[in-house]
Amino acid sequence: MISFFANFKSVKHKVQAPLGAHLPDKLQPINVEEFLISHETLLKRLKLAYSDTDSWETKILPCVKATALMSAHLPYSASGIFSDMDGLFKASVSAATYAIEVMESSVQLEKNIMAQHLLQGRLKAVACLAGLCSFFDVFEKVIIGEKTTDSGSSFFHISESNHTKHIAFDPLSMPFNSWVLEKLATNPTIDLTLQWRSSPTLITQTQQNLKLFLARHILLPETLAWLSEAGPLPLSELMKCLTTDNDLENLPSSVIKARNLGVYRTCLLERERLGAELGKILEPQGWQDTLIRILRTRILNDWEINAKDSPLRKGADGLFLFWPDVFPILIDDMKSFGLVDLPTDPDIWAGCLLSSGITLASINKTPTCSIAVTPNANPRKAIKLSDAVFFTSGRVLATKTIKRNFEVDIKLVASLALSKLTREALEVANRAFTDDLPSDTPQQPHLIWYLNKELKQASLEEALGLILNQLTENASTTLHHIIDEGLFINEDLVRQSKTSLSFEHLVLALLSEGVIYQTAKLEPLWVTHTDSNGTLTNGFLVRPDALEALSDNKKVSFNDAFLAIYGKAPDPKFAFKEVLKEPTDQLSLDFEGKEERNE
Repeated sequence: MISFFANFKSVKHKVQAPLGAHLPDKLQPINVEEFLISHETLLKRLKLAYSDTDSWETKILPCVKATALMSAHLPYSASGIFSDMDGLFKASVSAATYAIEVMESSVQLEKNIMAQHLLQGRLKAVACLAGLCSFFDVFEKVIIGEKTTDSGSSFFHISESNHTKHIAFDPLSMPFNSWVLEKLATNPTIDLTLQWRSSPTLITQTQQNLKLFLARHILLPETLAWLSEAGPLPLSELMKCLTTDNDLENLPSSVIKARNLGVYRTCLLERERLGAELGKILEPQGWQDTLIRILRTRILNDWEINAKDSPLRKGADGLFLFWPDVFPILIDDMKSFGLVDLPTDPDIWAGCLLSSGITLASINKTPTCSIAVTPNANPRKAIKLSDAVFFTSGRVLATKTIKRNFEVDIKLVASLALSKLTREALEVANRAFTDDLPSDTPQQPHLIWYLNKELKQASLEEALGLILNQLTENASTTLHHIIDEGLFINEDLVRQSKTSLSFEHLVLALLSEGVIYQTAKLEPLWVTHTDSNGTLTNGFLVRPDALEALSDNKKVSFNDAFLAIYGKAPDPKFAFKEVLKEPTDQLSLDFEGKEERNE
């Protein structure tokens, strides 16, 4: 080990500080010690999980340093999980950390106490090393080489030395950092590029065996010799991990299980981290308000608390929604409100809901939790809503609920297995998830709303103009008040618009102009709709044939404007026309502030 790093330090000593600074950030070489210091928190977690300080410094840390040389600043994917700078190293160390934690709770040890201690330490080390090697498949997806330049005389320069000088990076030959340093030593101004293969690499046993050759860059001889001190089992388990992806029935291996669950846990948490990024991307579009409104409306109208077929459960410790059971419903509802091209990965959205304050973290500080609705029931994944009274519009106060905590703290292995099983079932149903984040979300079209008929009263025309200006200037207001049946106006909208007319005078004035729906008794037709908070509110409807809009200086009808906003044609529900054929009491207005509604 000493000679290995001594050689590296001698190479590093020759490299000047600015060397390679012109390269893209993800392709620049690293100084190992400085690089590890920048990831001190990540390494502290790994050291804490490993817990054996005697072998950490001499057997595991050198392999971690070799992993840093192999990965440098490279990402693991072009977009999606670990696509940022240092993504490959972060993924590898995180997978090693979680693999150790899983290993400690699942490994079957010998009865002999001394053999237990010896074997336990070696198998933890094997799980750690397998985790460090688990993301090296990225080298089958990337092509790193010199930026090509056309040369008319290139044919006359064919030679072995010229060919090897310009050959692309081969991960089987040397670590990536060493290759970059070697290139810069030959040509300090070299220009390198990173490209991603468009077609996937076919999975074959030969392809799996290549992992063993990639792993030799980080599996140091001293570490392998130390593993062999506990007999052939540790090296045999490590070989299985490096050549086989699945825990096959004929190759049962607790190390493979730990490695697989460690990788899954790493990717799961990264998707949840992307959820917070997703929230930042969608924030200008006001997705939080839209989703809050959808949740409250669904809970009020469709999901009964603790009903047999309902995903909504209330225990003594809070209000829960089965997750990802309700996820497809929420995504479809958001699309109907104009938020399209959204990622369809429930793990991303779980992190997104947590970062926005809509949900609370579990007892394990994760976006999703495990709940058991009866003492003997199998735990199910769920999200915990932040305010039970708010999201149920107070209905929870009058509902008889179970006086027992639903959330359970299950072991890491069981939690991961449950989450993985649920995800696999959904993948079969939905074919695939999308992990990629949109660079931005589709912008709402800019529409200038106006009334297409002339009004007799100047004060009414001014008041209605202020209301339509509110729609023009505020896209979220448009989403709340432009509905299939027309323009929904309630007291809140009138108050926000700061009109000179009161709400009651505005109703009667518009009624006299014939631009709102009216009953057979020629009275205003009152309708109920949900406001921006998901609360039911009363108001009236301006007829869609009285409204038009300007888009790019072109006049568009209400139907065309509705299609541009929501991506679908309006589908008005005029059931009230049939109801009003029978005699019915209608709202009478009291301008002194008292209103009576006989429903």
